[in-house]
Amino acid sequence: MSDSSDRILELQGVSWFKRKAIELATITLNVNHYDDGIEHINIDQTLTGGIPGNAEYRTLDWVERRKQDDLFGFIGKYEIKRAGILS
Repeated sequence: MSDSSDRILELQGVSWFKRKAIELATITLNVNHYDDGIEHINIDQTLTGGIPGNAEYRTLDWVERRKQDDLFGFIGKYEIKRAGILS
């Protein structure tokens, strides 16, 4: 993202302190994709200095799930769609 995300985060209710920390940090994503009979995509975020960020664990089984996010609060739901299905 080349533009500042400060205003978007402010509108989402993220505090000034957290917005400034996000602005200064570099985020590294560790993505783990595996299949144990059901496909999974796990994403762990790490901020500059090894500070743990959000963790997102997605199960690709067509079941809607709800999530309480530490930064953004309640996320209504998410659903995985395969690229071939979007056409």
